[in-house]
Amino acid sequence: MNITILAGSVTGNAHRTADAVSAWLTEQGHQVSLSKEPWASDLEPQADAYLVITSTTGQGGLPFSLFMFANDCFEDGKDTSINNAPYGIIGLGSSRYRDFCAASEEVDLIMQDLNGKRVGDICKIDVIADDDPIPKSLAWTENWLMQLMSEAS
Repeated sequence: MNITILAGSVTGNAHRTADAVSAWLTEQGHQVSLSKEPWASDLEPQADAYLVITSTTGQGGLPFSLFMFANDCFEDGKDTSINNAPYGIIGLGSSRYRDFCAASEEVDLIMQDLNGKRVGDICKIDVIADDDPIPKSLAWTENWLMQLMSEAS
């Protein structure tokens, strides 16, 4: 399976998580494209699925790179679409903030506006409870991958 990972990070946790998920997917025999500074052009037409890994700013917003990605996708005159491709989302955030993992929900709306179809629930990881988000991200990705495979068959 050809999977495109789009990552946006505030402190680097989401990028480290994206690196680990990308490496694990590659070890499983999948072709993976990882963009830590995504643009609309990173929405590759040959991708079988998309995975967005994002942190949330303290104000509940998107990391700057994903904010710019969304602006690029919906710029005047652009007809950006992922043509009903499946996607998943891993969100990192702190439960100390009122808008815990709000960026992951915003990413979900963006991917829907790009004509994507979410597979599975959004994975929301509290970095206060889990100082290393990678194990939960990998476990969720394994489950998400099984859901993708069952829907594809």
